[in-house]
Formats: sequence, C-alpha cells, structure tokens
Amino acid sequence: MELELNDLESRIDKLIELLQQVKLENHSLRKKIATTNNENITLLDKNKKIAESIRKLILQLKDEFPKSY
Repeated sequence: MELELNDLESRIDKLIELLQQVKLENHSLRKKIATTNNENITLLDKNKKIAESIRKLILQLKDEFPKSY
C-alpha cells in the first residue's frame, strides 16, 4: 500500500512539473503570437502606404505621358 502511495505521489509530482512546463510554453507562445500579430499589423500598414504611393506615382506618370491616339 505504501509503495502504491509513493508511486502515486511520484506521478502527481511529475504531472505538476509537466503542468508548469506547459504553462511556461503556453506563455511563451502567446507572447510570440502577440509579437507576430503586431508585426503583421505594421507590415499591412506599410503595404497600404506603399500601394497608395504607387497609385499616386502611376497617376502622375499618366498625367505626364498621356496616351496620344
């Protein structure tokens, strides 16, 4: 009986340790997700600004070099 209790206690200790590891990993992954989301927002904003700059440049070029048919 005591051997079974010791075995059970050992298993519980291992589960607690595993739980702590999973919590740390979970926290780390959540931070990575937040960082990646912020980077994604920044890149999308830059992309929109660049696309707008290209549109303006195209319009400017069209004004400077109109089609002559």
